[in-house]
Amino acid sequence: VKLLRNRYGLTYAVSKKFVDSIFLNMLDSLSKGETVKISSFGTFQLKFRASQEILDVITREERTVGAHYKVKFIPSKKLKEKING
Repeated sequence: VKLLRNRYGLTYAVSKKFVDSIFLNMLDSLSKGETVKISSFGTFQLKFRASQEILDVITREERTVGAHYKVKFIPSKKLKEKING
């Protein structure tokens, strides 16, 4: 929000609405099982995780984690190059 405000001279309210809108659209698409690709940044997609038994490292007890979806991020080649020089 601050970056948009400073770089493009937008008000805080307009910048916040813009950023909120982007994330709400991403959330909506992901909740429908769609993949979200942001050019030159990366891809967000759902990954199904089956139910599994895990060991709780604090209590040392085994417990079951139910099946669920996780959001997976795959960085673009351009982002990897930018980060790694």
